[in-house]
Amino acid sequence: MYKIECKKEFQMPLQVLSYAERFKILVEKNKKKKIIYIKNEFDNSTFRYRCYNFKEALETSKDFEISYFLCSEIPKIIQHIDKINIIVFQRTNWTIEVENLIYIAKIKNKPIVYDMDDLLYKIDHVPYYINHIGVGFTKETIPLYLSIASQYELVAKKCDFYITTTEFLKNNLTNDFHKPTFVIPNFLNNEQITESKEILKKRTLDKSKFIIGYFSGSYSHKHDFHTVENELIQLLDKYENIYLKIVGFMPLEGKLNDYLKQGRVIFKELVPYPQLQYEIGSVDVNIIPLVNNSFNQAKSELKFFEAGIVKVPSCITKTDLYTSFIEDNKNGIFCEEGQWFNAIEKLYFDETLRKNIGNAAFETTNKLYLPLKQKDIIENTFTKILN
Repeated sequence: MYKIECKKEFQMPLQVLSYAERFKILVEKNKKKKIIYIKNEFDNSTFRYRCYNFKEALETSKDFEISYFLCSEIPKIIQHIDKINIIVFQRTNWTIEVENLIYIAKIKNKPIVYDMDDLLYKIDHVPYYINHIGVGFTKETIPLYLSIASQYELVAKKCDFYITTTEFLKNNLTNDFHKPTFVIPNFLNNEQITESKEILKKRTLDKSKFIIGYFSGSYSHKHDFHTVENELIQLLDKYENIYLKIVGFMPLEGKLNDYLKQGRVIFKELVPYPQLQYEIGSVDVNIIPLVNNSFNQAKSELKFFEAGIVKVPSCITKTDLYTSFIEDNKNGIFCEEGQWFNAIEKLYFDETLRKNIGNAAFETTNKLYLPLKQKDIIENTFTKILN
């Protein structure tokens, strides 16, 4: 484990600009093309990755400027439609305000984009999605997710272009809507990078404990975690100084719950995302177990680069996305069911291997997932959309 203390106080939810500040960006006179993002809410997950981080990546752009608004704020900005060059609906539900904006944008020939980061934009996906996240087919969950997916689809099919996070999702969106689709991956923001530099500078290695980290993010990863659970228990049984840290949502049962009571499982609920870097930076290995299905094929690589930026090696279930940039036993270790115990045990005994893979993951993260690295991709994508 690494000893590192987070002495700062970070807030949840995400702190965003006021409406006045966001509106000023929209109407400010300059030569930059104005892109507005429309969201149902400024959440700490999808909004952060797909809007907040995009705006940050384009802060130094000479050509584009991003501002973001809620669906409820559309009536306030719609009268300034002539100042808008591109409209992006980021995983936006249908509302009458959204419908009005689409109607006027089409009259004004403004390109409309739908940004989607999950395989839940058609009602066809709903039965598989409910099964995947493990919430059960109930009188509450079925209409809820049917409503969510149908509202996404209703907005998405009215759009002219699509932006998404992975090639897998790009292929699905292209096949379903038959319109131009672009990939812009998820990436880190400057706060994460700043805190990660502090972590690397100040943390110290404590060899008395070896901590396996699992950073679930949401309840939807329950089935993913179960694929590795038995092998984690075997490691805890065999080695008294191995601990498991879980941050996020995860119901624990049986022996893991017993280890939780003993202090061998360390559980924390969701923390602000800059603070999460300290949690990740304290562990010896990060695990990314995934059930092999279409929803996980669509998942982005954010769990890898959030660990990579603090030089923590990751053991990962093999998906098409991960095989595109992970070299096994170089910048990560691929594991199928039955292989997690041996892979983690190898890292447990080999400090040099841990450091080498962690350093390689750091290099990969800096090469692919920093805001400045994405700036050109974002600018080129919006240029193509305008042209």
